[in-house]
Amino acid sequence: MKKYKRYSAGFKEQALVKVYNRGNDQSIQSVANELNIHLTTLKAWMKQKEQDVKPARRNQSVPRIGALKNALRLYKKPII
Repeated sequence: MKKYKRYSAGFKEQALVKVYNRGNDQSIQSVANELNIHLTTLKAWMKQKEQDVKPARRNQSVPRIGALKNALRLYKKPII
């Protein structure tokens, strides 16, 4: 069974700084090679960082639309 290497949070952060500050002449692959890590590992860290940075969007209108539909349904009921 392959033993996975754990990287410190500091190493990950430094790797991401290096990737995001690279010039046009340097690829993500070359940064990964320079750091002796696999490309998919580096891309996974990038993806995780992007998800952490993006503000959580919650669609606030969905519950409201449901409530409005229920109110409309009650309004349309025939009065006996």
